[in-house]
Amino acid sequence: MGASLGKEMKKRSKQEVFDARAKGIGEIPKEVKLLKCRELILAENEIRYLPDEIGDLPNLEVLDLASNAITTIPSAIGKLGALKELWFGNNKLFFSSPINKEVGNLRSLTKLDLSNNKLDSLPNELGKLANLVFLDISHNSMKNFPPEFGNFRSLQHFNCSNNKIVAIPSELGNCTALQEFDMSNNGLVKLPAELANLKSLRVLSIGFNRIVVVPPEFAGLTNLVSFDLGDCAMLEETCDLSHMKSLKTICFRNVRLPGLPDSLWRLNGLEDLNVRQNAQMGQLSRNIGYLVGLKVLAIANMGLKSIPKEIGYLVNLESLDAGKNQLTTDLFPQEIGRLRKLKVLYLPNNTLTSLPEEIKGIGASLNELDISNNGMQELTEEIGAFTGLIRFKASGNNYQSIPATIGKCIAIEELDLHDNKLHVLPAEFGELINCKKMDLSNNMVAKLPWELGRLTSPPLMILNVKSNPLLVPPAGVVNKGTPTVLLWLRRNEKGAGSKGVSGLEYVDTDDHPKGTV
Repeated sequence: MGASLGKEMKKRSKQEVFDARAKGIGEIPKEVKLLKCRELILAENEIRYLPDEIGDLPNLEVLDLASNAITTIPSAIGKLGALKELWFGNNKLFFSSPINKEVGNLRSLTKLDLSNNKLDSLPNELGKLANLVFLDISHNSMKNFPPEFGNFRSLQHFNCSNNKIVAIPSELGNCTALQEFDMSNNGLVKLPAELANLKSLRVLSIGFNRIVVVPPEFAGLTNLVSFDLGDCAMLEETCDLSHMKSLKTICFRNVRLPGLPDSLWRLNGLEDLNVRQNAQMGQLSRNIGYLVGLKVLAIANMGLKSIPKEIGYLVNLESLDAGKNQLTTDLFPQEIGRLRKLKVLYLPNNTLTSLPEEIKGIGASLNELDISNNGMQELTEEIGAFTGLIRFKASGNNYQSIPATIGKCIAIEELDLHDNKLHVLPAEFGELINCKKMDLSNNMVAKLPWELGRLTSPPLMILNVKSNPLLVPPAGVVNKGTPTVLLWLRRNEKGAGSKGVSGLEYVDTDDHPKGTV
């Protein structure tokens, strides 16, 4: 497209924005120097190199070359004195040599994206970009970055996640304007205490590292709103959290802490607490009741045999994930019935023998309920009280039948009952008029209820009945998919009693009856 692109550049040379993204461009013609634009967008093409003429654009403020195949950033880029934004993410910049040190001359630059390349280091000259507000060097192969990054006094957003970084330079503590700092998914063992100088920090992500101790000085990061320590599997000690009164979200997923820190219970404004995958804790402190602002609580895979009754004080809770524990029906707290705002309740992979009585009182407010893989023998008729359910998962149990009251749950959009021992399905399945996906696979059902044909497709787009000994409908109908199954049931419902299966209509793929089964 080189020649035609050159003509297009001549034709549109005076436009302020030249947008040629996703045009299959393989190279940038020399005519690029004719452009007077402020924004040049060439993202999502097949460009491999940049001509020297790219530096002859004195008015250029935004250069977007993301998602190409560029292997080097030439020195000519350093001549773009007016440039404010440079987007180079998702290219083929390998090791350190592709970035020319002249990039450090872009003193007007406020946004720089070098993410998703294979860079293993960066030139010290980048430290001259004193006006940077946004810097993304994530998803590379860097083990460190220059201490000159401490000169970024205007930097507000810094993402260095998904690299191989083993140490953060202490000089980064000088970047006092920093508000969001993501250093997750690296090889960090220790954090410099100087990062506690970043008093403007609101979002700090240090998960998926090898950190053992969070420096006590971090207690002074009182403006934090989100603090992610998830999957720091070596973490044994954290800082005092009691002064982080702005904190809304904290993640302690899969750490080595013997228990949650006492200072946590003073954060009554906390809204989201994730402590999944901490089997070494073995219990949830009764102090959980102090976190009255919680909306989301994830306590899955903690080795819990019970949930403290103080859970009932969390009256603002909207989502509770307590899956993969050892919870029993007998020890299930009745206080959970106070959680009138609860919308999502996950209880899969526990040892519940029946649907806990305590949650039936909040059935009308629940939108999602997962009780899969508990080995329950029976689903009682009280399921009809869960009239607000949109997604209901009860797979991997030992149900032989489903009560007729399921028909009252008319809001259901996803119903998952696979891997049970169902023999008979209730006619009331035909009342689930909003259902989009129904999984009945791996059961012992020989006959689908005729009433199921009253549902239409859409909304029901997926009806999975695989691995059942089905006779009604016959296999020839089932193999043609959900719309055909529903149509067959609908057309044959009235005559089923007198004709028997052998005299019923066969529905071909064009939705017209053809012969008999």
